[in-house]
Amino acid sequence: MVSQEYRESIVEVLEILKYSDNEMIEKIPQTLLAFWERNQSTTYKPNIDHHKKIQEMELRPKTRAILTMLYINYLCDEKEKKEMIFILKKNEQIYQNDLKERYNVEQLFKKEKQKKQEQIKNEITMIPYKPSWLEKIRNHIKAMFK
Repeated sequence: MVSQEYRESIVEVLEILKYSDNEMIEKIPQTLLAFWERNQSTTYKPNIDHHKKIQEMELRPKTRAILTMLYINYLCDEKEKKEMIFILKKNEQIYQNDLKERYNVEQLFKKEKQKKQEQIKNEITMIPYKPSWLEKIRNHIKAMFK
């Protein structure tokens, strides 16, 4: 079963392919195109401005992913394919590093520990010493004999 989001992205991809060169479409396997035709959303109407470049269009992330897959697997030559795969790997590595920094377990616990320490410091305050009345009398008597 194909998700609704994927079905809507397929509609956008097919809409873009309608306005593409026939030479380019012939490079895409007919089985893939037939699969997309069967699984596209019947209710979603894409709002695509065909006068813009693909980079400027407001497309869904899954649509961009499908178009990237098409380009890498069927449309580009080997040199471009290597460059695209390198860029994708580099982007994935940057994304993974960002996730590690954001959700680093040690850093999360370190921040929590620092918050607790700050909270403890804020809770502990100096209370001025006030001698009891009995101690005041005793200190007064000691002072008279000195």
